[in-house]
Amino acid sequence: MWSVDPRARSEWSESPKDDDDGMTYSTGQQPPGWYHAHGDPPGTQRFWDGTGWVGAPQPGSGSSDEAAVNIALPIPRIAARAIDWILWLAIRAGAAAFIGYVAGSESADTWLDRALIPVLGVILISIYEISMVARSGATVGKMAMGLKVVNDDGTAVDLSTAMFRVLPLLVAGLIEAFLFGRAWWLAILGLLGFGLLIVYSFVMLFTDSARRTPWDRLAGTLVARR
Repeated sequence: MWSVDPRARSEWSESPKDDDDGMTYSTGQQPPGWYHAHGDPPGTQRFWDGTGWVGAPQPGSGSSDEAAVNIALPIPRIAARAIDWILWLAIRAGAAAFIGYVAGSESADTWLDRALIPVLGVILISIYEISMVARSGATVGKMAMGLKVVNDDGTAVDLSTAMFRVLPLLVAGLIEAFLFGRAWWLAILGLLGFGLLIVYSFVMLFTDSARRTPWDRLAGTLVARR
């Protein structure tokens, strides 16, 4: 595991240092992640944001495979989410086609009928996100961009963590879906709230030291490069 001493930054600027894995880093090249800091108690880790230590030492396994988290950059994460959005649209279209086939020619004359398609779409999208992350640590979009979801200590996520991670999306999506069936101005209000959640998550990608979105914070996860 890399041991990075902030006091040694001047040394990095003068000459690169080789770590235990034979990799070479100079100033600014140490990737953000969880590492053991020189002088901290054995078996602990701190988050290195690329320029300095963030927060207090945290218990860790001491394994470089588990503790060293190579935090993903914002642009690949946005690209991965864009790919998943295309899949979301396909899932929602499939839900609409299924409901249309079952309903036949009957008109949707109640708010619940009108909300049924987006509600089913949100549920199916949540199942997609939970099953992919719990099974392989990544959705199709993240796989395409070489990313994975891990716990904050670098270990693989389990089913409960994957469920917590998708919870904000599920709640916001269900609220928006039910408002969509009520009235046009409620639908706009629901879309605005959902949009604000997405915009806030994008802002966090660029401002948070560990690039955590709201669902990452809720579940205690990080998105790392494979």
